[in-house]
Amino acid sequence: MSQGDPADRRQQRRVIASFPVRFGLEGRMCDGMIIDLSDGALQIRSSEFFAAGMLVDVFVQFPRRRLRLRARVVWVRGEPPVMRLAYIQPDRSLMAAYEQWVEEAGPATSAPKPEAAGAGAPAPDASPRPSPAAPIREPSGPVEKHVETGRGNQYDLRIEKDDSGWRLLIYSSPRSFPTPLPEVDASFPDFTAADAALKEFLRTH
Repeated sequence: MSQGDPADRRQQRRVIASFPVRFGLEGRMCDGMIIDLSDGALQIRSSEFFAAGMLVDVFVQFPRRRLRLRARVVWVRGEPPVMRLAYIQPDRSLMAAYEQWVEEAGPATSAPKPEAAGAGAPAPDASPRPSPAAPIREPSGPVEKHVETGRGNQYDLRIEKDDSGWRLLIYSSPRSFPTPLPEVDASFPDFTAADAALKEFLRTH
Protein backbone atom coordinates (compact mmCIF):
# COMPACT_ATOMS: atom_id res chain seq x y z
CA MET A 1 0.00 0.00 0.00
CA SER A 2 1.11 3.54 -0.55
CA GLN A 3 2.06 5.80 2.35
CA GLY A 4 -1.22 7.70 2.14
CA ASP A 5 -3.52 4.71 1.70
CA PRO A 6 -6.48 5.18 4.12
CA ALA A 7 -6.79 1.42 4.64
CA ASP A 8 -3.16 1.30 5.80
CA ARG A 9 -3.73 4.18 8.24
CA ARG A 10 -6.83 2.50 9.68
CA GLN A 11 -4.70 -0.49 10.70
CA GLN A 12 -2.56 1.65 12.99
CA ARG A 13 -3.38 1.50 16.69
CA ARG A 14 -3.20 4.66 18.78
CA VAL A 15 -2.08 4.95 22.37
CA ILE A 16 -3.42 7.50 24.84
CA ALA A 17 -0.39 8.86 26.69
CA SER A 18 0.93 11.86 28.60
CA PHE A 19 4.55 12.98 28.42
CA PRO A 20 6.44 16.19 27.59
CA VAL A 21 7.64 17.28 24.17
CA ARG A 22 9.28 20.26 22.48
CA PHE A 23 8.21 21.26 18.99
CA GLY A 24 8.56 24.11 16.53
CA LEU A 25 10.94 25.73 14.10
CA GLU A 26 14.37 27.31 14.35
CA GLY A 27 13.87 30.47 16.38
CA ARG A 28 10.57 29.37 17.90
CA MET A 29 10.43 26.29 20.08
CA CYS A 30 7.40 25.46 22.23
CA ASP A 31 6.66 23.11 25.12
CA GLY A 32 3.68 20.79 25.20
CA MET A 33 2.38 17.34 26.15
CA ILE A 34 1.92 14.42 23.79
CA ILE A 35 -1.54 13.05 24.61
CA ASP A 36 -1.71 10.20 22.08
CA LEU A 37 0.43 8.71 19.37
CA SER A 38 0.63 6.10 16.65
CA ASP A 39 3.16 4.96 14.05
CA GLY A 40 1.92 7.68 11.70
CA ALA A 41 0.90 10.64 13.83
CA LEU A 42 0.66 12.20 17.28
CA GLN A 43 -1.39 14.80 19.12
CA ILE A 44 0.10 17.56 21.26
CA ARG A 45 -1.70 19.74 23.80
CA SER A 46 -0.04 23.14 24.31
CA SER A 47 -0.84 26.80 24.84
CA GLU A 48 1.15 27.46 21.65
CA PHE A 49 0.51 26.02 18.21
CA PHE A 50 1.29 26.27 14.50
CA ALA A 51 -1.18 26.59 11.65
CA ALA A 52 -2.41 23.55 9.72
CA GLY A 53 -0.08 22.66 6.87
CA MET A 54 3.12 23.86 8.55
CA LEU A 55 6.15 21.58 8.91
CA VAL A 56 7.66 21.45 12.40
CA ASP A 57 10.38 19.56 14.26
CA VAL A 58 9.36 17.42 17.23
CA PHE A 59 11.86 16.60 20.00
CA VAL A 60 11.15 13.95 22.64
CA GLN A 61 13.53 13.06 25.47
CA PHE A 62 13.43 9.58 26.97
CA PRO A 63 15.90 8.41 29.66
CA ARG A 64 18.05 6.53 27.15
CA ARG A 65 17.09 8.11 23.88
CA ARG A 66 16.35 11.49 22.33
CA LEU A 67 14.22 11.59 19.19
CA ARG A 68 13.81 14.21 16.52
CA LEU A 69 10.92 13.82 14.09
CA ARG A 70 9.63 15.95 11.22
CA ALA A 71 5.87 16.32 11.02
CA ARG A 72 3.14 18.37 9.36
CA VAL A 73 0.31 20.00 11.32
CA VAL A 74 -2.99 18.40 10.22
CA TRP A 75 -5.40 20.38 12.41
CA VAL A 76 -5.67 22.50 15.54
CA ARG A 77 -8.73 22.21 17.82
CA GLY A 78 -10.04 23.01 21.28
CA GLU A 79 -9.00 25.21 24.17
CA PRO A 80 -6.30 24.77 25.28
CA PRO A 81 -5.34 23.91 21.71
CA VAL A 82 -4.64 20.34 20.61
CA MET A 83 -2.61 19.83 17.43
CA ARG A 84 -2.60 16.67 15.34
CA LEU A 85 0.66 16.16 13.45
CA ALA A 86 1.38 13.53 10.80
CA TYR A 87 4.93 12.32 10.21
CA ILE A 88 6.43 13.27 6.86
CA GLN A 89 7.60 9.67 6.44
CA PRO A 90 6.40 6.49 8.20
CA ASP A 91 8.33 6.30 11.47
CA ARG A 92 7.77 3.90 14.38
CA SER A 93 10.69 5.21 16.45
CA LEU A 94 8.54 7.30 18.80
CA MET A 95 6.04 4.51 19.47
CA ALA A 96 8.87 1.99 19.98
CA ALA A 97 10.76 4.29 22.37
CA TYR A 98 7.58 5.00 24.33
CA GLU A 99 6.70 1.30 24.64
CA GLN A 100 10.26 0.48 25.79
CA TRP A 101 10.18 3.28 28.37
CA VAL A 102 6.82 2.13 29.77
CA GLU A 103 8.02 -1.47 29.95
CA GLU A 104 11.23 -0.51 31.79
CA ALA A 105 9.62 2.01 34.14
CA GLY A 106 6.65 -0.16 35.08
CA PRO A 107 3.35 1.05 36.61
CA ALA A 108 4.98 4.00 38.40
CA THR A 109 5.78 5.68 35.10
CA SER A 110 4.68 9.32 34.94
CA ALA A 111 6.87 11.12 32.39
CA PRO A 112 10.31 10.75 30.75
CA LYS A 113 13.10 12.42 32.71
CA PRO A 114 15.08 14.98 30.67
CA GLU A 115 18.84 14.75 30.36
CA ALA A 116 21.13 17.17 32.17
CA ALA A 117 20.42 20.90 31.92
CA GLY A 118 20.53 22.12 28.36
CA ALA A 119 18.92 19.06 26.82
CA GLY A 120 15.93 21.19 25.94
CA ALA A 121 13.23 18.85 27.20
CA PRO A 122 10.47 20.23 29.43
CA ALA A 123 10.28 19.15 33.06
CA PRO A 124 8.17 16.08 33.85
CA ASP A 125 4.59 16.64 34.92
CA ALA A 126 4.73 16.60 38.71
CA SER A 127 0.96 16.64 39.24
CA PRO A 128 -0.32 13.69 41.30
CA ARG A 129 -1.69 10.74 39.42
CA PRO A 130 -5.29 9.70 40.13
CA SER A 131 -5.77 6.36 41.87
CA PRO A 132 -6.54 3.44 39.55
CA ALA A 133 -10.22 3.21 38.77
CA ALA A 134 -12.18 0.57 40.63
CA PRO A 135 -13.26 -2.33 38.39
CA ILE A 136 -16.68 -1.86 36.85
CA ARG A 137 -19.06 -4.43 35.46
CA GLU A 138 -18.28 -5.36 31.87
CA PRO A 139 -21.14 -5.00 29.41
CA SER A 140 -22.34 -8.06 27.53
CA GLY A 141 -21.77 -6.41 24.14
CA PRO A 142 -20.42 -3.30 22.44
CA VAL A 143 -21.13 0.13 23.95
CA GLU A 144 -21.99 2.92 21.50
CA LYS A 145 -22.72 6.54 22.43
CA HIS A 146 -22.87 10.04 21.01
CA VAL A 147 -21.50 12.58 23.50
CA GLU A 148 -20.83 16.30 23.71
CA THR A 149 -17.99 17.52 25.94
CA GLY A 150 -18.01 20.57 28.16
CA ARG A 151 -16.06 22.39 25.45
CA GLY A 152 -18.79 21.82 22.89
CA ASN A 153 -16.99 19.09 20.92
CA GLN A 154 -19.10 16.13 19.77
CA TYR A 155 -17.93 12.54 19.38
CA ASP A 156 -19.29 9.14 18.39
CA LEU A 157 -17.69 6.42 20.48
CA ARG A 158 -17.64 2.65 20.62
CA ILE A 159 -16.11 0.23 23.12
CA GLU A 160 -16.02 -3.36 21.91
CA LYS A 161 -14.28 -6.62 22.70
CA ASP A 162 -11.32 -7.65 20.56
CA ASP A 163 -8.63 -10.35 20.67
CA SER A 164 -6.52 -8.47 23.24
CA GLY A 165 -9.29 -7.23 25.53
CA TRP A 166 -11.40 -4.12 24.87
CA ARG A 167 -11.01 -1.69 21.98
CA LEU A 168 -11.89 2.01 22.24
CA LEU A 169 -12.86 3.93 19.08
CA ILE A 170 -13.64 7.66 19.16
CA TYR A 171 -14.73 9.63 16.07
CA SER A 172 -15.31 13.35 15.70
CA SER A 173 -18.96 14.15 14.98
CA PRO A 174 -20.50 14.79 12.56
CA ARG A 175 -18.42 12.46 10.44
CA SER A 176 -17.44 13.42 6.93
CA PHE A 177 -17.49 11.03 3.98
CA PRO A 178 -15.69 8.87 3.15
CA THR A 179 -15.58 7.67 6.77
CA PRO A 180 -12.67 9.46 8.49
CA LEU A 181 -10.01 7.87 10.68
CA PRO A 182 -10.89 7.69 14.39
CA GLU A 183 -9.48 10.23 16.81
CA VAL A 184 -8.60 7.29 19.05
CA ASP A 185 -8.17 3.61 18.21
CA ALA A 186 -6.64 1.82 21.18
CA SER A 187 -6.88 -1.55 22.93
CA PHE A 188 -6.95 -2.17 26.69
CA PRO A 189 -6.73 -5.31 28.83
CA ASP A 190 -10.17 -4.78 30.40
CA PHE A 191 -13.30 -2.66 30.11
CA THR A 192 -12.41 -0.59 33.20
CA ALA A 193 -9.20 0.64 31.56
CA ALA A 194 -10.97 1.44 28.29
CA ASP A 195 -13.69 3.36 30.14
CA ALA A 196 -11.08 5.32 32.12
CA ALA A 197 -9.23 6.25 28.92
CA LEU A 198 -12.50 7.41 27.38
CA LYS A 199 -13.30 9.62 30.38
CA GLU A 200 -9.79 11.15 30.28
CA PHE A 201 -10.15 11.89 26.55
CA LEU A 202 -13.51 13.58 27.05
CA ARG A 203 -12.17 15.56 30.00
CA THR A 204 -9.30 17.01 27.93
CA HIS A 205 -11.29 17.63 24.74
